[in-house]
Amino acid sequence: MPAYEIKRSKETATGTRYLVRHWRSNKWIICSHASDNSIANPECEGQREYVLKNWKQICGKQSFHR
Repeated sequence: MPAYEIKRSKETATGTRYLVRHWRSNKWIICSHASDNSIANPECEGQREYVLKNWKQICGKQSFHR
């Protein structure tokens, strides 16, 4: 089973950003690179609501489906 699940991706002026969930720790992360087993350059990490708030600031408003 992969350690990370990519939930969203968004092209920004400074490159692609990924919204990722880490399965083992249940943390959510915003980063500039993500694959099934690794991430790079994490910008923000924590609980879901905190990270989504920062996602909206970085990437703009976007609809999320549960």
